[in-house]
Amino acid sequence: MDVPPSTRENIYEAWLFDDATGYYHSLGMLSPSTFGPTPQGRLSITTNMVNPYLYDKIVITEESQNNLAPSPSTIIAGGSDIPEPFGK
Repeated sequence: MDVPPSTRENIYEAWLFDDATGYYHSLGMLSPSTFGPTPQGRLSITTNMVNPYLYDKIVITEESQNNLAPSPSTIIAGGSDIPEPFGK
């Protein structure tokens, strides 16, 4: 994904998304180094999940740093389908 640097007031957050239910699961904020020059075009997130196979998309949103809402903003910075065998 080609994602521009976020502004000082905003950050990026990664989400898993389930098409069937419309449910978003936050993977957390992305550090600025995630979109640095190396490795270009790569996004790496490490987490332990009980059932990651529920989700079929990953979405990156731009969020206000002060945002405490448990749902994503409408500013979509990027995203992708998750190919099988991980996604549905």
